[in-house]
Amino acid sequence: MDKTQIDEAIAAVLSGGATIARIFLKRGIAKGSLLVFTERLPARPCKGCDGVGKRERYGSPGTYDRCTSCNGLPLISQPDWSDILRRCLTFRGAARWRTSNPSLTTKTVKGCHRAGYVWRMVRFYAGTDVCLPMMAGIMSRNDPWLDEMDAFAHGVAAVLYPASRGIAGVARWGGLLSTGGLPSEALETMPMTASPNGPVITESETDED
Repeated sequence: MDKTQIDEAIAAVLSGGATIARIFLKRGIAKGSLLVFTERLPARPCKGCDGVGKRERYGSPGTYDRCTSCNGLPLISQPDWSDILRRCLTFRGAARWRTSNPSLTTKTVKGCHRAGYVWRMVRFYAGTDVCLPMMAGIMSRNDPWLDEMDAFAHGVAAVLYPASRGIAGVARWGGLLSTGGLPSEALETMPMTASPNGPVITESETDED
């Protein structure tokens, strides 16, 4: 794909993903601000240091180190959705979701592993890997825009993997996640991974994107 085709592919996924994300937010399936996809919102303070840029060293009262979550830059801007998609998509022949985690080779805005978080959550919600994504949450837990990134992952999963409806992982683990799961008839049209008795991975991770 040439640059124009890549830009068009990113714009299409962004538009569709943001639209569905807003639906998830309106219905209360996801949390966060609806405006994050249409407006430029004020920066938010890092959750790791409460917006001061440093944290007290464990076991050394009065000694402070630079916050590792924000790298000492405690006001964190909202995500650049296009940049995240550019990192997470591969464009060999047609745009598709990478099978390798982009955060393994590059970090995103101000020390937050945003592309890696969205990449992993899209795989979870799409049903390509419904192992519980605990590490994704740990790596990004102090990002003040985490809720909106999660909503975006729902939307992108629904665009790229329509059968998943953007909730395959939630359907699989409904009881554990306190969402109640889905009735069995609804699971019939979803990926096999959405079923409690189905496989957990349909697209293995690689380093060959």
